[in-house]
Amino acid sequence: MKSRYFCNYHLKKIHSNEVEAWQSWSAMMQLGVKAFVECRVDAARNYLSAALDISLLRCDCEVNELFSETHFIKPAEFLLRLYVVEGEFDRARNVLNKIKKASGESNISCTSIAESDGFLSKQYEAIEAEEKIFFTSSRCYKSAYYKGYLLNLSQAHH
Repeated sequence: MKSRYFCNYHLKKIHSNEVEAWQSWSAMMQLGVKAFVECRVDAARNYLSAALDISLLRCDCEVNELFSETHFIKPAEFLLRLYVVEGEFDRARNVLNKIKKASGESNISCTSIAESDGFLSKQYEAIEAEEKIFFTSSRCYKSAYYKGYLLNLSQAHH
Protein backbone atom coordinates (compact mmCIF):
# COMPACT_ATOMS: atom_id res chain seq x y z
CA MET A 1 0.00 0.00 0.00
CA LYS A 2 1.22 3.48 -0.81
CA SER A 3 0.68 6.45 1.44
CA ARG A 4 0.48 10.12 0.62
CA TYR A 5 1.59 10.90 4.17
CA PHE A 6 4.80 8.86 4.39
CA CYS A 7 7.90 8.54 2.22
CA ASN A 8 9.42 5.13 1.42
CA TYR A 9 11.85 5.38 4.33
CA HIS A 10 9.05 5.88 6.85
CA LEU A 11 6.88 3.24 5.19
CA LYS A 12 9.68 0.73 5.80
CA LYS A 13 9.96 1.87 9.43
CA ILE A 14 6.22 1.38 9.94
CA HIS A 15 6.49 -2.12 8.50
CA SER A 16 9.61 -3.08 10.45
CA ASN A 17 8.93 -1.60 13.90
CA GLU A 18 5.49 -2.14 15.39
CA VAL A 19 6.23 -0.24 18.61
CA GLU A 20 7.37 2.84 16.71
CA ALA A 21 4.38 2.54 14.38
CA TRP A 22 2.05 2.32 17.38
CA GLN A 23 3.65 5.42 18.95
CA SER A 24 3.24 7.31 15.68
CA TRP A 25 -0.37 6.14 15.36
CA SER A 26 -1.11 7.30 18.92
CA ALA A 27 0.46 10.70 18.31
CA MET A 28 -1.46 11.18 15.04
CA MET A 29 -4.73 10.19 16.73
CA GLN A 30 -4.18 12.56 19.65
CA LEU A 31 -3.37 15.45 17.34
CA GLY A 32 -6.22 14.52 15.00
CA VAL A 33 -8.85 14.31 17.72
CA LYS A 34 -7.62 17.58 19.24
CA ALA A 35 -7.86 19.29 15.84
CA PHE A 36 -11.30 17.71 15.30
CA VAL A 37 -12.59 19.05 18.63
CA GLU A 38 -11.13 22.49 17.87
CA CYS A 39 -12.77 22.47 14.38
CA ARG A 40 -9.42 22.70 12.62
CA VAL A 41 -10.73 20.67 9.71
CA ASP A 42 -7.63 20.50 7.50
CA ALA A 43 -5.35 19.55 10.40
CA ALA A 44 -7.84 16.93 11.60
CA ARG A 45 -8.02 15.44 8.11
CA ASN A 46 -4.25 15.20 7.81
CA TYR A 47 -3.60 13.69 11.24
CA LEU A 48 -6.50 11.24 11.13
CA SER A 49 -5.66 10.18 7.57
CA ALA A 50 -2.05 9.57 8.63
CA ALA A 51 -3.27 7.45 11.57
CA LEU A 52 -5.50 5.47 9.22
CA ASP A 53 -2.60 4.92 6.83
CA ILE A 54 -0.36 3.67 9.64
CA SER A 55 -2.95 1.13 10.75
CA LEU A 56 -3.65 -0.07 7.22
CA LEU A 57 0.08 -0.30 6.50
CA ARG A 58 0.49 -2.46 9.61
CA CYS A 59 -2.25 -4.77 8.33
CA ASP A 60 0.21 -5.82 5.63
CA CYS A 61 2.61 -7.10 8.29
CA GLU A 62 2.67 -10.74 9.33
CA VAL A 63 3.24 -9.95 13.01
CA ASN A 64 0.89 -7.54 14.76
CA GLU A 65 0.82 -7.79 18.52
CA LEU A 66 -0.31 -4.20 19.15
CA PHE A 67 -2.49 -3.33 16.15
CA SER A 68 -6.06 -4.52 15.80
CA GLU A 69 -9.14 -3.48 13.85
CA THR A 70 -9.71 -0.69 16.39
CA HIS A 71 -6.64 1.07 15.05
CA PHE A 72 -8.23 1.68 11.66
CA ILE A 73 -11.85 1.89 12.77
CA LYS A 74 -11.26 4.83 15.14
CA PRO A 75 -9.56 7.21 12.68
CA ALA A 76 -12.05 6.12 10.01
CA GLU A 77 -15.00 7.01 12.26
CA PHE A 78 -13.64 10.50 12.90
CA LEU A 79 -12.85 11.03 9.21
CA LEU A 80 -16.33 9.87 8.22
CA ARG A 81 -17.97 12.28 10.68
CA LEU A 82 -15.77 15.08 9.42
CA TYR A 83 -16.54 14.44 5.76
CA VAL A 84 -20.28 13.95 6.31
CA VAL A 85 -20.58 17.19 8.30
CA GLU A 86 -18.71 18.99 5.52
CA GLY A 87 -21.00 17.42 2.90
CA GLU A 88 -18.06 15.60 1.30
CA PHE A 89 -19.80 12.28 0.80
CA ASP A 90 -17.49 11.01 -1.95
CA ARG A 91 -14.49 11.52 0.32
CA ALA A 92 -16.29 9.62 3.07
CA ARG A 93 -16.90 6.73 0.69
CA ASN A 94 -13.25 6.88 -0.39
CA VAL A 95 -12.19 6.24 3.23
CA LEU A 96 -14.31 3.09 3.26
CA ASN A 97 -13.08 2.06 -0.18
CA LYS A 98 -9.49 2.41 1.05
CA ILE A 99 -10.21 0.07 3.98
CA LYS A 100 -11.99 -2.38 1.69
CA LYS A 101 -9.09 -2.36 -0.76
CA ALA A 102 -6.56 -2.89 2.02
CA SER A 103 -8.69 -5.78 3.25
CA GLY A 104 -8.23 -7.56 -0.06
CA GLU A 105 -4.47 -6.97 -0.09
CA SER A 106 -3.78 -7.75 3.56
CA ASN A 107 -1.68 -10.70 4.77
CA ILE A 108 -3.69 -10.88 7.98
CA SER A 109 -7.38 -10.55 8.68
CA CYS A 110 -7.08 -7.15 10.37
CA THR A 111 -9.48 -5.46 7.97
CA SER A 112 -11.67 -8.49 7.29
CA ILE A 113 -12.82 -8.28 10.92
CA ALA A 114 -14.38 -4.90 10.16
CA GLU A 115 -16.06 -6.39 7.12
CA SER A 116 -17.45 -9.37 9.05
CA ASP A 117 -18.82 -7.16 11.83
CA GLY A 118 -20.61 -5.15 9.16
CA PHE A 119 -18.59 -2.00 9.83
CA LEU A 120 -18.14 -1.14 6.16
CA SER A 121 -21.70 -1.90 5.08
CA LYS A 122 -23.17 0.01 8.04
CA GLN A 123 -20.97 3.01 7.28
CA TYR A 124 -21.85 2.96 3.56
CA GLU A 125 -25.55 2.92 4.51
CA ALA A 126 -25.09 5.76 7.01
CA ILE A 127 -23.33 7.90 4.39
CA GLU A 128 -26.14 7.29 1.89
CA ALA A 129 -28.75 8.26 4.48
CA GLU A 130 -26.88 11.43 5.49
CA GLU A 131 -26.40 12.36 1.84
CA LYS A 132 -30.15 12.12 1.19
CA ILE A 133 -30.88 14.27 4.23
CA PHE A 134 -28.22 16.78 3.23
CA PHE A 135 -29.54 17.23 -0.29
CA THR A 136 -33.18 17.45 0.75
CA SER A 137 -32.72 19.87 3.63
CA SER A 138 -33.42 23.58 3.25
CA ARG A 139 -29.90 24.26 4.52
CA CYS A 140 -28.48 22.68 1.39
CA TYR A 141 -30.82 24.60 -0.91
CA LYS A 142 -29.97 27.88 0.80
CA SER A 143 -26.30 27.09 0.62
CA ALA A 144 -26.54 26.17 -3.08
CA TYR A 145 -28.59 29.30 -3.74
CA TYR A 146 -26.10 31.58 -2.04
CA LYS A 147 -23.14 29.91 -3.72
CA GLY A 148 -24.85 30.32 -7.09
CA TYR A 149 -25.78 33.90 -6.29
CA LEU A 150 -22.21 34.76 -5.27
CA LEU A 151 -20.86 33.03 -8.36
CA ASN A 152 -23.21 35.07 -10.57
CA LEU A 153 -22.15 38.29 -8.82
CA SER A 154 -18.46 37.55 -9.26
CA GLN A 155 -18.97 36.74 -12.95
CA ALA A 156 -20.95 39.95 -13.46
CA HIS A 157 -17.98 42.02 -12.31
CA HIS A 158 -15.58 40.48 -14.85
